[in-house]
Amino acid sequence: MKFFCGKVFLKTNAMKYTLLFILAILAACTGTTPKDCPTCPVCPCDSTVVVVPPDTTAHNFILGVCANHWHPKEQQERMMGIRLYMPIGWAWTENGFYGQPLKQAQKQFLGIDDYLSHMKAKGVDVLLTLMQSPDYLNGHTQGINTNDYPPIRPGSDKNDPKSYSEIASIYKAFAIRYGSKVWPKWSYKIDPALPRWNGDERQVEKSGLNLVKTIEVGNELARWWNPDQMLNAEQYAAMLLTCYDSIKAGDPNMGVVMGGTTNFELPYLKAMNDWFKARGRAFASIAINFHHYQSSGNLQGVHPPNWPVNSGVNWDQDKDFVTASQVVTWARSIGLPTWCSEYGFDTQPGSQMYPYALNGNTAEQVQAEWLVSTTLEYKRLGVERCYIFTIADEPNPNAGTFTSSGLLKGEPFGYAEKPAMKAIADLCAALKTGKTIFSLK
Repeated sequence: MKFFCGKVFLKTNAMKYTLLFILAILAACTGTTPKDCPTCPVCPCDSTVVVVPPDTTAHNFILGVCANHWHPKEQQERMMGIRLYMPIGWAWTENGFYGQPLKQAQKQFLGIDDYLSHMKAKGVDVLLTLMQSPDYLNGHTQGINTNDYPPIRPGSDKNDPKSYSEIASIYKAFAIRYGSKVWPKWSYKIDPALPRWNGDERQVEKSGLNLVKTIEVGNELARWWNPDQMLNAEQYAAMLLTCYDSIKAGDPNMGVVMGGTTNFELPYLKAMNDWFKARGRAFASIAINFHHYQSSGNLQGVHPPNWPVNSGVNWDQDKDFVTASQVVTWARSIGLPTWCSEYGFDTQPGSQMYPYALNGNTAEQVQAEWLVSTTLEYKRLGVERCYIFTIADEPNPNAGTFTSSGLLKGEPFGYAEKPAMKAIADLCAALKTGKTIFSLK
């Protein structure tokens, strides 16, 4: 891919058609046409036109963003979908469900039930990402990130599907509550404890609320950076199968998707599939789901990646991005679509995912352009769903990698919009209406 004025790139795919994307999310050109800006048959170089590639498969493409329920609802409503982070320990104790209400949501919702109801009414699809583990279950109650340990009792066999029966029962409870099937009373445990904060209500057992279509089983279980917290392919397959069967027992209509891998991870995915086949089961997921963060330090076949500081790049400069098409092709061979549930760029210098200023444009402007460019490339490849990480910066955006990946600035900055917010919202609006050419002024 070649940039002209930071706006135009040309790509020819295997089907031998040419797609011209005029990505002028950035500030317009200065009024003169630079010598390296070619004559465009669609529009001038300072245009704001985007040409959307057609789908390569018959599916309804969904573009969304990773978010929490306390992030501004008005901004979440502009997306086609939300990947909602729900650490299980927030909503579940050893005594049962304790998720409604949640204090973090009280600024705009009474709790997660109200959040899900609101998003459904607005036509926003919510992927419920149930992640991590209650500390009481994994046995790690001291130290940092204790809830990232595998959700099994200490000393249990990670390779035995039965070791995951307790966490699977929790997944079933969420499927009962938020799925489409109405259950009799006492179908799952409710924590009888008194409300935790003023204004809270006692927990009430509910079922068949029909607010969630798909549950994601965990998040980045192949944690190569912490072997003690990692599940290998066979171990995660064992967990996924047990949770899949439990979720389906709670609601046969509930979609179950695997937790996104830490990268394309094709060997890991193939090993999971081999595990399922050896037991006479199909891959226990409605899609193959991966994460990928683009960096000049990504090398195909090298794992973990080497991410230097300030090394964020667009997809065509990422040496490992070619693997995306390989994953899509392989997934189709086993009858599954592909999702990318995390990708993005930081906007503060010093981060490994910083895109750097390009051709006089700010890092925030480049973030917007590259997010649109990458999204359209995933769409062209046939990826069915894309979720950008993330809707808003952390309160301290300089705290480290991924803390300034938001489409919005953080709460201390009033959730002010970055250029990426309008760009992605406009792209969502175009996709909802089926437009193939639209403006991103």
